[in-house]
Amino acid sequence: MKALLEQCDKCPKLKNIVKIGPAVTDEEKALGEKVGIKVTCFKELEEIGKNHRHEKKPPKPDDVAVVCYTSGTTGNPKGAMITHKNAIAMLSGLVYLVEKCGITVSEDDVHMSYLPWRISDDIYIWWKSWIFGGNVRNILDDLQTLKPTVFISVPRVLNRVYDRVLKQVSSSSIKSFLFNMAMRSKKAELERNIVRNNSIWDYLVFRKIQNSLGGRVRFLISGSAPLRDDVMVFLRCALGCHVFEGYGQTETTAAATLQMIGDNTYGHVGPPLPCQT
Repeated sequence: MKALLEQCDKCPKLKNIVKIGPAVTDEEKALGEKVGIKVTCFKELEEIGKNHRHEKKPPKPDDVAVVCYTSGTTGNPKGAMITHKNAIAMLSGLVYLVEKCGITVSEDDVHMSYLPWRISDDIYIWWKSWIFGGNVRNILDDLQTLKPTVFISVPRVLNRVYDRVLKQVSSSSIKSFLFNMAMRSKKAELERNIVRNNSIWDYLVFRKIQNSLGGRVRFLISGSAPLRDDVMVFLRCALGCHVFEGYGQTETTAAATLQMIGDNTYGHVGPPLPCQT
């Protein structure tokens, strides 16, 4: 908080800061007053709201719903102003495409959100599914505990899974032989559009890999960066579930394109969502 208040001269229009967590200290209040900032703790803010009820004013389509910040992969960090219209359009398009592909999501599904909040997480709120937070540093341990059925991830995490498996496989010529046999068999099935996790190779070779992600993943979506072709093929074979790659930007309210079920090719991010114009 102290470091933040010391930088407030860079935000001349900033007048209020809400602190989430412990109560605001006398030192923080004094520092805030010194720079013309009112510092309020979240609990106090809740009490103010309870004691000063206002008539509900539903948002309009063009009202800003959230300022979604991004690290700025190709430039400086920035905050994209996402309107309610943006969010509803993207969510509607994603729901439509997923359901048209034959995937049903219900309140029994579980999704783990381990990255900073994203608009795409709202789709699971829409479907009344379970969402749990996690730490990317403990992602593999958390996955085994939570056992998600739906997993939205990024290449950085998926590459880690792939590299760990290859390291274990290369430690033994027998393991390497069985792994390569299993991959050839599952690749042949993928070419016939067969996606399953109950083959003999799943029980002999891939079950441990599936369990590393909790053992219940029904479909996986990768975004934020290109997923290597060899990792994509590995995931589809080893996990025995639908694995899609998508593309989007913060400014497009997350998803903009997504691969479809039945398309077992790779190296692309699929067609635009129906909401794109």
